[in-house]
Amino acid sequence: MRIFCFTLALIFSLTTTNAATIILDLFEGAGGDGVEITATISDAPNNGVDIILRNDSTIAAVVTTLAIQDSTGLITLQPLNSLDWEAVNSLTIPGASNIGFDTTFGFKPAPPPTRNGLNEGDELTIMLMDADLNEIIRALNSGEMAIAIHVQSIGDAAISSSYVTRKITPEPSVPMLLGLAGVCMILLRKRVSR
Repeated sequence: MRIFCFTLALIFSLTTTNAATIILDLFEGAGGDGVEITATISDAPNNGVDIILRNDSTIAAVVTTLAIQDSTGLITLQPLNSLDWEAVNSLTIPGASNIGFDTTFGFKPAPPPTRNGLNEGDELTIMLMDADLNEIIRALNSGEMAIAIHVQSIGDAAISSSYVTRKITPEPSVPMLLGLAGVCMILLRKRVSR
């Protein structure tokens, strides 16, 4: 009975995610060695989901637009963001039409000069109100939802490139790690008692 309970706890913890990493792929432009845009998605304390975009580039690179495509209708309210960015749902990401990406919700820095945006070392949080993290991750992995960004002023040549979500990698949660540790302890205990 004990093993059954631990197995159920492990299965439950494996199916519940608290955070995930979003992998972005280049789809338009030359990119640039040193462009490092990281994105994570996690449960928010406000009964929603936070998408956190961080510019960890080692060369000059400015994220100037971010767009979300939602063909599922999971995002019912206009996402909220930091005060430096404004919602512009009609914006297009360069090259997005080539991959069938249509903006449902869009964001750009205010005001719009090229050097204004998510610079190296900056972070932007997009809050999806009344959203479920596991449903959003499922939609991103299935392609029913996507996130695209446009990066400008890359390197000395000041080129631009566009990126879109490729996959979502769940981050291990504390309950999952505790569940795994418990199963390992049970297996070790049985092995030692033999």
